[in-house]
Amino acid sequence: MGLPEETREAVDLIVATALQHGASEPVVLDVSGSTPFTDAFIVLTVQTARTADALADRLIEALRPTGVRLRASEGRETGTWVLLDFGLVVVHLFLPEQREFYALERVWREAPVIPVAETLVTATAGGESA
Repeated sequence: MGLPEETREAVDLIVATALQHGASEPVVLDVSGSTPFTDAFIVLTVQTARTADALADRLIEALRPTGVRLRASEGRETGTWVLLDFGLVVVHLFLPEQREFYALERVWREAPVIPVAETLVTATAGGESA
């Protein structure tokens, strides 16, 4: 099926920003054929609740110039599982234990996985500068 271009651009920016600011183990799931509310899930691991909260702020700021806005967020108070709903993309920031416990990749195992290397190459080729 493949993601729409606008979604793909948001995914690229989110993954690149997250990796630059302390997240690891990114998995991008194409859920566009399974849900009416979003095109993609991005699942990331962070090591601390403080990192999750700071990364949430960075992602919101990184997406602002693109016109993609945060619609809702959950979990920032505890930071063990932070959900950021950007409409086109839903980002899940997990501490390692919660990621293993909730296992979204297994729950959504029918969703195609989008290779992360491909998203990073696309973001870099887009001419983004620091």
